[in-house]
Parts: sequence; C-alpha cells; structure tokens
Amino acid sequence: MKTTRVTVISHRGELVATYIPPQEPKNSAGPTARLVAGPGQRSHELEIEEAETYHTRGAVGELHKIIKKRLKLK
Repeated sequence: MKTTRVTVISHRGELVATYIPPQEPKNSAGPTARLVAGPGQRSHELEIEEAETYHTRGAVGELHKIIKKRLKLK
C-alpha cells in the first residue's frame, strides 16, 4: 500500500484542517500551496496509507477518524 504524507492542523485538541499535497511533479513556474498553523494551532505531519483514496471515494470522514485516533484529538 502507498503511504501519503498528510498535513494536519489542530487547535485545543480538535481537528481544524487536513491537506494532502499533490503527487504530481512540481512545476517550478507555478504557484504552490500548503497549510500553516495560526496562533494557538499546531501543525502535524502524518504518513497515512492510501490517504488520497478517501478523498476520491468521498469518505473524508473515515480519514478524519484515522487522524483523530492517531493524534488523540476530540
């Protein structure tokens, strides 16, 4: 199974946001995006198996359950 790096932002023990960076080759001339934690928030990097498939199947809730369990979030 393929693992994917997922960026997670949490605040006071709650999940705020997730971001899966694109796996395509980077275009040096194009813009890039990433998540940045705001004041009082924490940024986490996780390796999750088949994380992208949760988005393509429309099962983002399942991905959030995995993340919350790993980080012990509410």
